[in-house]
Order: sequence, then structure tokens, then C-alpha cells
Amino acid sequence: MRTFDYTLDGLILVAYETVNAQGNKSFAHWYLSVDGKEHPEFSRATGATPTFWLAGTVIDANTKDVRDRRVDAEGRPPLVIMYTIAVSPDGQTLTMTAKSTNAEGKPTVTVAVYDKQF
Repeated sequence: MRTFDYTLDGLILVAYETVNAQGNKSFAHWYLSVDGKEHPEFSRATGATPTFWLAGTVIDANTKDVRDRRVDAEGRPPLVIMYTIAVSPDGQTLTMTAKSTNAEGKPTVTVAVYDKQF
């Protein structure tokens, strides 16, 4: 589940909860602007320490690009994920396309589709 809310300072607050196939839940939240400036992503596992930094830009009225850059104190290699987030013209469907490079250096693409719930 994902929620998108505007903050008083003009940022977009995104909160999400996922449940994997084993039934384990995870929760994270992040701020996003569409001016290309980076903002931190936080998870419950890391508390006040950001794990990613995100920067968004506007493509059109329904589409945003987001650059997600991992900050890792554990010595893992850098990771950048490029997201395209598109809302259908009727506002009922959100499609997120993520492009990155896996540990073997091969490009990966993941597409997630969300239906609006009331």
C-alpha cells in the first residue's frame, strides 16, 4: 500500500507498507520534491538514519521521474534506481517502473501496478 500526501513546505510525503510472500511486513517513508533536489528515505529498520536519497523531476502532468541513490555504511557498492511513476489519466492506476543494475552488472527492470483503493 502506498499513500502520497503534500506537506506544508511543498514536499510530497510517500509512505508505504509491503508484505512479502512469507507474510513479513516492512514500512518506509520518504519525502520527494520535483525540483531535482535530494531528500532522505527512512525505514523502521534504520530509524533516523536515511538509507536512500531521492530526487524527483516532472515529465508531464501524470508522470514523474525519481532517482533513488543508496547511502550505505555497510560497505555495499553504490546503487542507483531510476523510477518512472505514472498515474493514469483517470487517476485510478499508478504504474512504477524501476530500472537499475544487479550485482552482476546487468540491467534490470521491474514494473509494479497499483489500483486506487477507497
